[in-house]
Amino acid sequence: MDYFQRQNLPRIAYLLKCFPRTSETFILHEILELEHQRLPLGIFSLYEASTTKVPEAVQKVRAAVTYIPGPQKNHLLQVVRI
Repeated sequence: MDYFQRQNLPRIAYLLKCFPRTSETFILHEILELEHQRLPLGIFSLYEASTTKVPEAVQKVRAAVTYIPGPQKNHLLQVVRI
């Protein structure tokens, strides 16, 4: 049993159309704050970022980003499990 299970902490998942995305810095800041509070996060993205210009703060995100392949987008509830 890991730390989060012992402490009965919630698990949080973000399902985003695209991550990272420069126009959605509020989500990035929220993710960083929740990580700072040591809450377990999962980030799921339907698409990879098509640009190389992303906020510097993205490098601080510790949560893994799972990119959901095309055929699995129709079965999101089966894919998104943290």
